[in-house]
Order: sequence, then C-alpha cells, then structure tokens
Amino acid sequence: MAEVMHHFQSWEVPLIYLRMGSEGVCLMQAGRQAFVPSVQGLKVVDTTGGGNASSGGALIGYCRGCSLEEIGAMGNVSASFIIEQWGVPKLFDETLHKEAEMRKKALLEMCAGEKV
Repeated sequence: MAEVMHHFQSWEVPLIYLRMGSEGVCLMQAGRQAFVPSVQGLKVVDTTGGGNASSGGALIGYCRGCSLEEIGAMGNVSASFIIEQWGVPKLFDETLHKEAEMRKKALLEMCAGEKV
C-alpha cells in the first residue's frame, strides 16, 4: 500500500480519494495523508450506489474546503445511508440529517490523531 500511495502522491492533482470498501477511505493532498474508517454497526442491505454516494459526499466536502478527515467522513457517511437500504434513497429530512452529523462526528473522533 505504501508503494501505491507514494506513486499517487507524484501525480499533480489537488486530491486523491481512495475508496477501500468496508475498510474506509485513504486521502492524499499536498503531501498530507489521512485515513478515515467506514461507519461501523450498519446492517448492509445493498451496496449498489455506495461508491457513487461516497464520491459525492467527498466532493461536497472538498468543494467546501473541509479537512481531509472531514472529506473522508462525509464520503463514508453518505455511503452508509445508501448501503443500508434497497433502491432509491429516502427523503433526507431533519432526522436523517441529525443522524448523518452523529455518524460524521463519530468517525472524526475515531480518526483524530491517526496517521497513515
């Protein structure tokens, strides 16, 4: 993995976002690396769309100028909601928004101070 990450860091791109399924995500930006674990304790129903949701959540975080850890947490939380259900996502109401914030906070606490 270290060799792969070293290779990716030679690319002149603003962000590298590696999805690693149930393990989480690895991010690289300007010589900095971060790992964010996946959301734990989920009942996985269908993984279809999980990767797209992960990338979409991460892109929002990136566009907002969030830290690498926040970007990864946003991607993982987005994916977590998709893989817990079949079909089209539920309407994202205030209850789901609060749950998403709780999941994000838990992930950020898990990766605080963790080095890749």
